[in-house]
Amino acid sequence: MAHGPAGAPPRAPPSPLIRRLAPALYLCLILAPVIAQALLTIGQSAPRLPWTTLATVAVLLGLMLLTLTRAVGRVPILIAALAAGLGILILSGALIAAAAAAAVMIAAFAGGSILIRLLRPAELPPAEDAVYRFALGLGVTSYAMLALGLSGLLLPWAAVLVIAVPVVLARGDLMTAAGILRRLARLHKPGPAGPMLAAGIVWAIVVLVAAVAPEVSYDSTSYHLGLPRVWIDAGRMVDVPEQLQSYYYLAAEMNFTLAMLLAGPAAAKLLSFLSLALAVAAVYVVARSMFSSRAAAVAAALFATTPAIAWQGTTTYVDVSATLYVFLGSAAALRATRSGDARLAILAGALLGLAVATKLTALLAVAPILAFVAVRMLLPDAARGRRAAVVAASGLAFAAALAPWPILRYIQTGNPVFPLLNGIFRSPLWPQIDVVSNPAYSLDRFGLGKDPAAILATPLALSYAAERFDDAALGAGFGIALLLLPLALIGRRGSAEVRYLALISVSALVIWVLSVPYARYLLPVFGALTVLAAVGLDDLSRSAGGLAARIASSVPALLMAASLPLVLFMLPGASARIPYEVALGLETREAYLSRLLPTYDPLRLVASSTGAGSNVLLLSFHAGSSDDEDRLYAPGRVETVASLWTQDLIRIRDHAAALSAIRDRGFTHVYVNRRLVDAWARGAAMLDPAFFREHATLEYEKGGVELHRLR
Repeated sequence: MAHGPAGAPPRAPPSPLIRRLAPALYLCLILAPVIAQALLTIGQSAPRLPWTTLATVAVLLGLMLLTLTRAVGRVPILIAALAAGLGILILSGALIAAAAAAAVMIAAFAGGSILIRLLRPAELPPAEDAVYRFALGLGVTSYAMLALGLSGLLLPWAAVLVIAVPVVLARGDLMTAAGILRRLARLHKPGPAGPMLAAGIVWAIVVLVAAVAPEVSYDSTSYHLGLPRVWIDAGRMVDVPEQLQSYYYLAAEMNFTLAMLLAGPAAAKLLSFLSLALAVAAVYVVARSMFSSRAAAVAAALFATTPAIAWQGTTTYVDVSATLYVFLGSAAALRATRSGDARLAILAGALLGLAVATKLTALLAVAPILAFVAVRMLLPDAARGRRAAVVAASGLAFAAALAPWPILRYIQTGNPVFPLLNGIFRSPLWPQIDVVSNPAYSLDRFGLGKDPAAILATPLALSYAAERFDDAALGAGFGIALLLLPLALIGRRGSAEVRYLALISVSALVIWVLSVPYARYLLPVFGALTVLAAVGLDDLSRSAGGLAARIASSVPALLMAASLPLVLFMLPGASARIPYEVALGLETREAYLSRLLPTYDPLRLVASSTGAGSNVLLLSFHAGSSDDEDRLYAPGRVETVASLWTQDLIRIRDHAAALSAIRDRGFTHVYVNRRLVDAWARGAAMLDPAFFREHATLEYEKGGVELHRLR
């Protein structure tokens, strides 16, 4: 019996009733706000949506509810889902693009197979081995495209070679993988379709419908696909100094370039969709290897249907690729430290290096993993004789997989991590920014603060008020995996895997809060977090009994259902969150772009009148606006308010000086969106109607959007 201080009576253990009710109460407390927010979102958004969109949502939810009767078999619903997916690709005109995206993934598997064959790490379970091959191979294709870009060979025939060469060299591995898939299909046992399978299929269809629509997201039209368009037009990687992000690490964008060379921007978008599918598969196979099939299914479902993660599959942002690399790298690192296998350490280091090459901020999640490898191998029980080899192998592989990008950026800018740490490297391309007059560059508006109380409050705020951490997210868009973490720590407190995943996740969270608390920068640890959440729920559903067990078993399906309206109505582009008209061939891609992108019609007019040599100055002065950096659909070079030169131009008040400055930059047209003019930009000469009457001809005007051709 436990005793307190001397003389104090012994403490009584919690009553059985409290032990049974406490988990149920905790789950209800964290679920209730998400469900309430979903209902509130539907109530607020439904009156503003056309009946056809509401009918589409009702049909999808009806399909989910139908499976609760368990009258629908797994095989029929899977066949129906595949038929629906194929129909969407055909009707939307995206079938060729889908084939191109699939070709990139097949080439990635082949390239990864070649590396795995050379590396020969310790034997892995077949499914886990496959996802490692895909992930490594995406790094191979990325660096192949970087080499072509720097050599001036960004041409369709070169892209075909990037696909064909690894496929030919690894044809044996591809045939073996195809045979395994055929055997698995024959071993499949029929049975009823559960609600999680149905919910997962509904989510996949929703994401696919959004993925086949043309790209309209801000960062994507600006640089994720905008820069590849510029490079493809030039046939090589060219400097775009007016675009800050052109000096980021762009490993994923190189794969987008490959897809675009094969079948245009639609192929790049569908490659992002397949990358999300690969990340979901990685979560499943690693969780199954570490824990159980049941926990793995819950982990994959929670990961795939977290709104911020699911949205990544509908656009060409790169966070899901970084998440894939970090999660697989963390799993390989744990295996390496346990076995002392330096070859597994190389695999882990390479994947973590690719994560940072994809997005520099992934270092927030990568650093704790590398630190764990180094510290773990110093402990007395580490594999004897292999300690130095594991640490060195992981570090060298990390550096090798990452090195080309910082070297290239140092050559271009003088700063290998541009624009970070520019107080040390002092690149002239990134001067000191006045964040008071340019609030878009300030990161202080994100997060709750840096003190211990802020760190402790962050999981709650990120779960229910994500807009405090991301100007493009609302409410529970980042899910409640952080709040479910204690369930795994309590239920599996003796599990080394749970302690490891919790250690790297919490460490990354603390680093993130203290550095750059922008929500998407935390996504690379969501693979580990959702696995921990799933393990906690699975344990509770098995061991608690009674009400707590029933609630724990229902949490995944409830979260999947409640998250659907959040991703449909609350994340960016909510008005087009279900672009079923495009998916069903009822609206052309051109009409869709004309409806959603104010820049599309003016830029198309420029292309038809003056051709691809035109240079357009895009002026929308609202920080974070989604339509002011359209390089993807531009006929030539564009420059925007994100350019540091344009920041100086805004300060010019004299008409003649402004005209001279614009002409010196070689612009033929000026685009102005007068609906998006912040106070800090008012008074600029170029915004004065008299300036355009005197020096330009109005060629387009609609809804506050103007296109002027300079005379």
